[in-house]
Amino acid sequence: MKRFLGPLLIIGALITSGCESAIIPMGDSDDVPVDHRLVGQWVSEMEDEDRVFLDVWAFNETEYYVEWTEEEEDSETARLRAFATDVKDMMFLNVTCVACDDDEQGDWYFVEYDVDQDEVLRLNLIEDNHYRDAMGDMTRARDIRNYIKKHMNEADFFDDEPAHFVRMEEE
Repeated sequence: MKRFLGPLLIIGALITSGCESAIIPMGDSDDVPVDHRLVGQWVSEMEDEDRVFLDVWAFNETEYYVEWTEEEEDSETARLRAFATDVKDMMFLNVTCVACDDDEQGDWYFVEYDVDQDEVLRLNLIEDNHYRDAMGDMTRARDIRNYIKKHMNEADFFDDEPAHFVRMEEE
C-alpha cells in the first residue's frame, strides 16, 4: 500500500492505492445530519512534506462531497462521497470514491474524525488488518459497528498517528 511518510495516511492514499476496504458502509447515509464544522477548505499540517488539500461540501442534509488533492505535481484529485455514523460517541466518516476506476467503485473506508475548538480537523484511520481480518467481508452494517465498538479502544485499532488539517483562510 502506498503510504505517505509521517501522519498523513488518509483517504486519498487509501482509495488510490488499493488498500483493504469494506464492501458496505457501517450505517445509512441519512442517519446523521451534516456536521457543518467539517464543511470548508482544509490544508494538512505538514512541514517536511507536500501538503494535502481537502475541500468538503455539504452535498445534502446528511452527505458530503469531498475533493482530496495532493500538492505534488502529477497528483490527481480524488472525488469522494462521505457520510457520518456515530459509534459509541465517536464520529466516523463512511467514505467511498465517486469517480474512480471500476475496481475501486463500491469500496468503503472508515475514518474517525473530530474538529477541535481551535478549528483543527483530526482524521484517524482504522488499521488495514481490521478490514482484512474481519470488516472487509462483513455484509451487515450493524456487524461492522459492533466490531468497531469491541475493538476501538485497542492500541492497534487506529493508525499510529492521526492526520491533522487546519482550516484555510478565506481570501
